[in-house]
Amino acid sequence: MRRAGRVIGRDDLVSALGRANPGNPGAAQRHARLLTSLGVIHPHVRLDCTHCGQRNWVSPEDLASEIRCERCLRLFPFPADRPPARSDWGYRPRGPFAVPGFAQGAYTVALALHFFSDFGFLSGRRTWTVGMDLVDGNESLEIDFGAFVAQRDWREGRRVAVLLGEAKTFGRFERKDVRRGAKLLDRFSDSIFVMATLRDALDDAERDAIRRMALARRTRSGWPSRRGRIIVLTANELAARGSVGLHYTWTDLGGRHAKLAASLRELDSDLGQLSEATLQVYADLAWPDRHRRPS
Repeated sequence: MRRAGRVIGRDDLVSALGRANPGNPGAAQRHARLLTSLGVIHPHVRLDCTHCGQRNWVSPEDLASEIRCERCLRLFPFPADRPPARSDWGYRPRGPFAVPGFAQGAYTVALALHFFSDFGFLSGRRTWTVGMDLVDGNESLEIDFGAFVAQRDWREGRRVAVLLGEAKTFGRFERKDVRRGAKLLDRFSDSIFVMATLRDALDDAERDAIRRMALARRTRSGWPSRRGRIIVLTANELAARGSVGLHYTWTDLGGRHAKLAASLRELDSDLGQLSEATLQVYADLAWPDRHRRPS
């Protein structure tokens, strides 16, 4: 029987995920599905020993007609006459995810790097790093992750894209994060600043700050510049399966996601389209009509 690690009650988990996404009732359920599908947490059911009263948390794999108590080590029968109620279910973090404190934000970093390695962006060579301080004179700019991505460009042939990332678990992107992103884009003008979070939406202040940062880098025609792009990744993208593709994931989400997935056919393979689409969805940034886009 697997006993290591603390169990989080189902209601407590839904409540915590709901607080992380205020005003979005369906977000808690989607986050729960995300965490279980990725193996971050594993369901357990509470069964009380009929001999000593010990509360035992048992995984589905260990359920049987008789359960061995963790305290008294005696066997007690599964309560078939009164099966566990909804409130008796919980989740236990697994493996490295059992480290307290959200593993210091490592989950989002790992999922973001997986996103870029599992989709069509990286048909060429790539490399990545985490936890860097980019020092320029007396100024130090911290980034949570970075990656060099080889892409094919029909105008320029093969080119290397530089991704510089800021990652949050369920916390907000603060003003200091946006200011640091703007400085990184100014210092490394051909880079792409990636903002990754396990929430599935941003609040008004975050959207406004990101929108301002992006608008400062648009061309005279109103389109985003090739230099200094911004990509926003939420739980919707980080949970997408590479075998299915982001295009189909967004289509299933419906609404603005589905509309953009239908109009951006290279969403799974072009960083520029990914930037354009995520800024529209998560920062409410409207670009000019695609049919009048300059060549």
